[in-house]
Amino acid sequence: MKKKYKQILAVILFLIIWDISAIGLDMNFLLPRPYFVLLELFKIFTNNTILIIIMNSIKSIMAGLILSFIIGIIFSLLSSRFEIIKIMISPYITIIKSTPVASFIILFIVLLSNKYITTFISFLMCFPIVYSNFLEGINSIDKNLTGMSKVYKMSTSNKFLYIYLPHLKPFLESSINVCVGLAFKSGIATEVIGLPKNTIGEKMYDAKIYLETTNMIALTIIVVVFSIILEKVLHILINAFYKKLYSK
Repeated sequence: MKKKYKQILAVILFLIIWDISAIGLDMNFLLPRPYFVLLELFKIFTNNTILIIIMNSIKSIMAGLILSFIIGIIFSLLSSRFEIIKIMISPYITIIKSTPVASFIILFIVLLSNKYITTFISFLMCFPIVYSNFLEGINSIDKNLTGMSKVYKMSTSNKFLYIYLPHLKPFLESSINVCVGLAFKSGIATEVIGLPKNTIGEKMYDAKIYLETTNMIALTIIVVVFSIILEKVLHILINAFYKKLYSK
């Protein structure tokens, strides 16, 4: 409870400093007061058209996030089993990790339809993290356990259920902690540069052009809050899944 009170106090302090700074600057188009941002949020949530636009972006980003986990886990399992796959995929992982996200956005805007660019970039940014985390997790499994499973002739499903799944839980949670925020940041950045129709990024770009800073901050808050909520929900679902699976 003390930690929660401290967090609430930190948020209140932040809002006070923001409000004082906005009053002192006295330029709403540069730094609007929190009150005006709150009104803008209310306006957004009472506008069905803008809500549809927000959901378009969220769906595209979540599709990329889900794909990164599915493909990342599959390739980590294959790499742990076949050394040749690990060697072949290693240069691509290094390139993706090292290249700025803006370079990928500009490159793939030319190659892909704007409709799919947000999903692809979100996937591309998260895939190396999921792959590396799960590969590390698989390789760190105690060899004695896997050896014992062979001695007792455990089935593949039982090995997965009782050896792999419990061990990989921290690596799954770690991937979620990093990837959810990264998917949203890279996805929205893609939309701002690529300007796919009816997306948050397009609205942010318009807000920049017309100096609608209040609208841009409100949209940013929505993205941040949804990212935090999604991360919390995923952790709750994972814990519930593991609890139900091993409570039998």
